[in-house]
Amino acid sequence: MSYPINILLFEDNLDNQAIFSLYLSATEFCRSRVSKVVTMAAGLALLEKTTFDVIVLDLILEDSDAEQTTASISTLSGMAPVVVFTALADSAISREFITLGADDCLSKSHLNENILEKSIRYSLDRWSLRQALAFSNQRLSFAMEAANEGLWDWNTNSDELFLSRRWQAILGYEEGLMPASMSARVALIFDEDQAQVEALLNAHLAGENERYEAEFQMRHCSGEHIWVRERGQVVGWDSDGHAQRVVGVLVDISAAKKSALKLAEARELAEQANRTKSLFLANMSHEIRTPMNAIIGLSYLALDSGLNTEQYDYISKVHTAGQNLLAIINEILDFSKIDAGKMALEAVAFDLNQVLDHLFDIAACSAADKNLELLRYQPLSVPTHLMGDPLRLSQVLTNLMTNALKFTASGEVCMSIEPLAVVGDQVQLRFEVCDTGIGLSLEQQAHLFQPFTQADASTTRQYGGTGLGLTISKCLVDMMGGEIKVQSTPGEGSCFFFTISFSQLEKQPLVIEQIPESMKQASVLIVDDHARSRAMAKHCCQALNLRCDEVNSAEAAIMLLQQTSQQHPYQLVIMTWEMPAMGGERLYKYILNDHHLAAQPAVLVLSRYAPDQRLQALGSRAATAYISKPIYAEKLLNAILQLPLEKEQRAQPLKPDTGMPAVGQTLLGARLLLVEDNRVNQLVATELLKKAGIQVAVANNGQEAVDMIDQGAFDGVLMDIQMPVMDGFKATELIRNEGRFHHLPIIAMTANAMKGDRENCIAAGMNDHLTKPINPTKLYSLLEKWISREQQAICSLDKADGLARVMGDEDLYKEVLILFAETQAQAATKLKQALAQGDLQTATFIAHALRGVAANIGAKALAESATLCEQALKQGALPLAQADLFEQALLRVLDCVASLYPQQAKALPHNNIDDIGTMSLALSELLRCLRGCDVKSAALLHALLHDFPNIASIMNIRAIKIAIDSYEYDEAIALIILAAKQLNMNLEG
Repeated sequence: MSYPINILLFEDNLDNQAIFSLYLSATEFCRSRVSKVVTMAAGLALLEKTTFDVIVLDLILEDSDAEQTTASISTLSGMAPVVVFTALADSAISREFITLGADDCLSKSHLNENILEKSIRYSLDRWSLRQALAFSNQRLSFAMEAANEGLWDWNTNSDELFLSRRWQAILGYEEGLMPASMSARVALIFDEDQAQVEALLNAHLAGENERYEAEFQMRHCSGEHIWVRERGQVVGWDSDGHAQRVVGVLVDISAAKKSALKLAEARELAEQANRTKSLFLANMSHEIRTPMNAIIGLSYLALDSGLNTEQYDYISKVHTAGQNLLAIINEILDFSKIDAGKMALEAVAFDLNQVLDHLFDIAACSAADKNLELLRYQPLSVPTHLMGDPLRLSQVLTNLMTNALKFTASGEVCMSIEPLAVVGDQVQLRFEVCDTGIGLSLEQQAHLFQPFTQADASTTRQYGGTGLGLTISKCLVDMMGGEIKVQSTPGEGSCFFFTISFSQLEKQPLVIEQIPESMKQASVLIVDDHARSRAMAKHCCQALNLRCDEVNSAEAAIMLLQQTSQQHPYQLVIMTWEMPAMGGERLYKYILNDHHLAAQPAVLVLSRYAPDQRLQALGSRAATAYISKPIYAEKLLNAILQLPLEKEQRAQPLKPDTGMPAVGQTLLGARLLLVEDNRVNQLVATELLKKAGIQVAVANNGQEAVDMIDQGAFDGVLMDIQMPVMDGFKATELIRNEGRFHHLPIIAMTANAMKGDRENCIAAGMNDHLTKPINPTKLYSLLEKWISREQQAICSLDKADGLARVMGDEDLYKEVLILFAETQAQAATKLKQALAQGDLQTATFIAHALRGVAANIGAKALAESATLCEQALKQGALPLAQADLFEQALLRVLDCVASLYPQQAKALPHNNIDDIGTMSLALSELLRCLRGCDVKSAALLHALLHDFPNIASIMNIRAIKIAIDSYEYDEAIALIILAAKQLNMNLEG
């Protein structure tokens, strides 16, 4: 308030008016304007025309006695601060005036200038606060109305309850009709909710909860029940700390509850529809993959059966069409997973070169069919040992490469990989696929990544496909934290590129560091008619510190070879086989047969195709090697390292690189059980296995499989899932329940390829999962992975060595092994007992005897362990750890005998593992580390082996260690869970 102010004085006594003016002149209000009236009517009339800052009111006026003036105070207090003058000195009267609306009450008998000044200032301040409070209350009321909330204020001592107008309206009551007590409010709460609401309120009153909040039903005055949400908080306490006053709000949430109920119903319908769709897709995937297995598998076998040219052409087209159809099926399934939010990424260790090599092996056939040049730019600075999801990376690159080949009629397709940034162990790689195809308009580019959309959408379109490939690629790149884009010009080609970050597993040696001294600065001639291919080959050579020249034809190459033959002969010729005019064949023959060359160079033949018999027949020299295009620095180096660049090294011919995956020797002679009810699938799988030198027995259902495994020895099982009589899950469960089959590799081979199918198989006790149609490369790879690892881990028997010691007599060898198991099963126990008793002589005798017996049956590891024990005993002591290792080696041999001869082994004694509870805790901690991708997992496994040395007899520790060392944490987790399930061991984490 600024001064001076306007003051209205109600005073009918002129002397008092003069006294008031005198007092006022002595205060800071001396310059204030004072209007004087002697009657109430005159003052009210003046107030209608003029605004005053303070009203000073005598209690008794000419036209208004004390009672009438008192009645007018509330009216006047709404216009300005009111100070009442009275001759009465009763404090009770003063409080009454204040209650009615006056801001202060002064006694005339005690009035002076100081009291008057303080009273006016106090009244002005109190008026301001009162106005602010009224304004705040008004805003609060508006807010409460807008928020549809009703206010309540409860006095816990009197049970009096104030309910706002809105609160009463929510329950359908007119203002003032609702009983103002807490007990009346409680009576309106739905009977089933009363106990819960009371408990929540009492908990807040007792200080257990910071605030009170509840949702419940209340009776509307119409008799219906409505849903409300109530919130409240204690705002006043007595001296003992008990709640005295509680304030809260009430809001009607009936509409929200109805909406939530409808939403829940809609969600349930949507989830049911999604489950139905997923079930339909799973069933359709299974049903389609079963005949696809026959089409692809049998055509694959037919292509390798000596067909004539016409037959080979027909069947190869069937095989290609089958692969294309399978790709379409996989795209639809992947899109459904992404659409349902069920697509998950892996984080595993992988070699980038293996991913890209496989991709280019597939792309090479399509490129060769269309006479396209396939190029790969991969600088030496690109790290290749990475952690990420190689499957999804390969899927994106395959989609981009397939599209580039599909939409390019002539010219080239080039993939480039470059590192953009390295931060710590993280490297960001840029992948780019460019072509010289039909290109895309800006309008086509705008809709390119939408599902079921293709650049060529006309009814006469030339190019097939689902229109999902780029959509899936974009989703996968987004999930991996990258972004995919396109640059394109119609008629000139397109370039798709994206970036993804990976973790580098280890610092890799530079390729340049692997080059031997004899190769450095070697002289190389590059012969290729394609300019960019030639330029990339030159770039690779220069990256390897090779001196190189380049020509674009065979004729030019011959001329240059003749010119440089005497003074600076070339040590290596890198030549493309498919060249026009003179061609690569004639150039090759010239180099091979021209005796005028002072020194014949080594030859590295590049071809768009896998080398055929005609090309291989020409390569009878040791100084010839073949690799398929495209090349990159590491691939070129590996090929050159096969070539003896020095003349005296060129003696024996080298085997050409056919580009076909070789089957490991570990599978030769292996005996597998194929569990499959479909006759065609039996035929396909049996023939593929026989091609790898594998012996195959067939079971038509799960029950037959269980019976056959119980009767004979198998190195592994290929298990179908959906079968009559007994499915694959139940069969696996029964097999695993037999302790002697804990380590038997069981691989699911099924048409179930939906999300979660692999996890379900692992959880059921299987080791791995292979989808139909059968991919021969994946089949052989999985078998080598599990049979070689598992058998090396548990068998510990060199069967060939053992048979040699009994002149190859299988029956005699069997008898020797069974006798060994019967007589030596307790050797480790007896050894430890002798040590505990201090009987070193007996312990030495046991170790010495077992050493000779183990060597005779081919148990080399056991023989070596027994030898170490014997040596330690002769020196006067045997460390406990060494005795434990001896026991583990013995148990592995016993397990191997049990696996080879299960019927005879049923009666053999089994070793019991002590302290399963403590072991479970240790394994649970290891599982938690693996699931968190914690690098200390390897150290935990080492500690586990130290604390529980006998664990190797019940768990495939070697396979787990290999998986952890290779950062294949998911595989290690699956192996641990499998073993724990077989032992009925409960693991946490």
